[in-house]
Amino acid sequence: MRLVVSVFALFVGLISCSAQRPPVEGLLLEALLAQGVWQTIYPGPGSFTMALRSTSGTYARSYNPICSGRPGTNPSYAFLVKRGSSSNLLINFMGGGACWSGANCLGPSSTITYYPEVASLIPATLAVGNQVIDQGILNHNRSDNPFQTWNMVFVSYCSGDIHVGSADTVYADPQTGVQSVIHHHGVDNTLSVLSYLQAQFPESSVSRVFITGQSAGGYGAIFNYPLIKEMYYSRQVDVLGDAANGVLDVSDTGAAANQFQQTSSVNWNATASVPSWIPTINGQYLTLSIGDFYNRVATYYESGATNPAPGKSRFAQYTAAYDGNQRFFFGVMRNSLKTPAKTYTTTDNMWGRTDGYDAQRLGSNPALNVSCNWNTQMRAQGTLAATSPLYKRVVAAGSVHTISMSNSYYTTVIQTAGGNVRLVDWYNSMLTGSGFADAICAHAGSKCAAPNTEESTPLNCTGQPGFNGAGDGW
Repeated sequence: MRLVVSVFALFVGLISCSAQRPPVEGLLLEALLAQGVWQTIYPGPGSFTMALRSTSGTYARSYNPICSGRPGTNPSYAFLVKRGSSSNLLINFMGGGACWSGANCLGPSSTITYYPEVASLIPATLAVGNQVIDQGILNHNRSDNPFQTWNMVFVSYCSGDIHVGSADTVYADPQTGVQSVIHHHGVDNTLSVLSYLQAQFPESSVSRVFITGQSAGGYGAIFNYPLIKEMYYSRQVDVLGDAANGVLDVSDTGAAANQFQQTSSVNWNATASVPSWIPTINGQYLTLSIGDFYNRVATYYESGATNPAPGKSRFAQYTAAYDGNQRFFFGVMRNSLKTPAKTYTTTDNMWGRTDGYDAQRLGSNPALNVSCNWNTQMRAQGTLAATSPLYKRVVAAGSVHTISMSNSYYTTVIQTAGGNVRLVDWYNSMLTGSGFADAICAHAGSKCAAPNTEESTPLNCTGQPGFNGAGDGW
């Protein structure tokens, strides 16, 4: 049982993305039963070209799909495809952490914060054994899954750049000082998938598209949405980011408010993923927040484009109110981006527990509760995204990281102020448009279930910024 839980954690996202357990996670596909026709695609370098139908122009770019190349890992890249019985297409971006410095890209597995390869997840026996990922939203066997009959594409992830990079960056090992190149090729890997889709799932054969992803994959889903929408321009293309809320402001540590954007723009060449054809986004990576991106992309395709898209696509996010792994990564950013950065150690305590339990002790500012501040920023980003009426959000109770590749996708109920909402029914409402509305846990009566943390049981946000005197931030 421990094996199944541990290997499954990789695909539900960043819980495992500290990569402190890669030998176990490497058994993922071998540990699951063969249940279908998943195919493994091993793409090579190529070029991708398509017309930009929202405006006049062409998108053209060469790509070189490759994993991180962290010393001791296999850089080969592959993704998975499973055909369904309908003409609908589900594109799922895998999670698996991120890294932006020698301290969390290199060094021992105890301190890296991303998954650096997919070769151990997709062994050579896959083509014969036809092992599958068949949980949550990707389950073809459950009649209550709204996506049961859909064609499915699983965009693997091993580049440490939340699917938005295109750079070969030299980092120094934090222990030895030896320099190594990390291939942040998230954009290249995505383009290799889109090139395949152009040939195998052309727009003429697809009725509608749903894009999602867990954790790092949730960012990949929304940041790559414009490319996919342009490919399937006459179709409804919806997107939902699962546990990818973009809490980035660590300015209380002395770092710049946009320090993460500055760092990733250099180390990942993240501007490569910015859709230059959207005027409200082009050239603004350094100041864009995740809420801005959702709002501006939704607005552009509804009404701002030269040729607005037919129909109304839908945009959404899911998160737990106190997502533990997102709080963990908020702590990693706080400690790595401040000046001076935290002194490096080789222990698991370098960045703290991946469930966010000790985020406060490692948070570098005793006056500000890190977990409460993450919640406040998460809510603010959702409010910003909701400037577009096409956007809705789900905020569930507790701190569990990601939901859509877990069987909890079928059992989770959100206790809102207006009544209970079953999560899988909410996904169906997003597909149909009927009843598509926010589903936010009611903070009153502890229905958002603040977690136990190192400093208090449960977490107490009374008096913290964004919370009132009773600790009620909603």
